[in-house]
Amino acid sequence: MASLIFLSALISIGAAYFACVAYILLTEWGGPIAEALVTNGLIAIGIPCAALGAFALVIALPAVAQEPLEFEAFTVKIKAPTIQIVLWVVCFICIVGAIKWFAPGASNEAQRDKRAVQLKDS
Repeated sequence: MASLIFLSALISIGAAYFACVAYILLTEWGGPIAEALVTNGLIAIGIPCAALGAFALVIALPAVAQEPLEFEAFTVKIKAPTIQIVLWVVCFICIVGAIKWFAPGASNEAQRDKRAVQLKDS
């Protein structure tokens, strides 16, 4: 039960973060913070989403399974508290890798470099 309360608090913090990002983008579209968010959107929005999503998976899985989590491979045996940490790291790396994998390629980097030069000239 405590983990679900903690999860709801974390989701509330995440929602507040994304509400602030949306507010800045909507009200200050031409401002420096909005330009930084648009330029580095995958980092500013994608990484916190990945952390929150991985955490939600790690918290929800034991609640659904109703058994202590265990993992055994080769000679390594990992049990309940440690498996959640390992699972979070694996989920986070997979989600961030997917964000990087499906991100726009060289055209996005060229646009980012062009905007950086424009911001320096301003």
